[in-house]
This record gives sequence, C-alpha cells and structure tokens, in this order.
Amino acid sequence: MNDSEQAPIIPEEGEVGFVEYQDFVSKEPFKFVSGGKLPELTLRYETYGHLNA
Repeated sequence: MNDSEQAPIIPEEGEVGFVEYQDFVSKEPFKFVSGGKLPELTLRYETYGHLNA
C-alpha cells in the first residue's frame, strides 16, 4: 500500500477521528475596532470529520 492508497482511519470509541487543518487567508487589511490593522490575515483552524449534508 503506498501513501495514496492508505486505508481510512476508524476512530476508537471516545476519539474524535480524523483532524484536518484548514487555512483561511485574507489579503485584505483586517481592521480592529480599536483602530489598529493588519495588512493581511491567515487564520488556521481544525475540522473534525465531515458535516452531514
């Protein structure tokens, strides 16, 4: 089995399962209420499993 053919990971009871990192990137300035700003913003978050559609 090579890397592209990995078997799915089945979580054990009490585990959350597959965790995937996502990045939200904004090239627009982020303005704070206090008046400061960031020229761009990258926000990293985790997702656990898949949402029901």
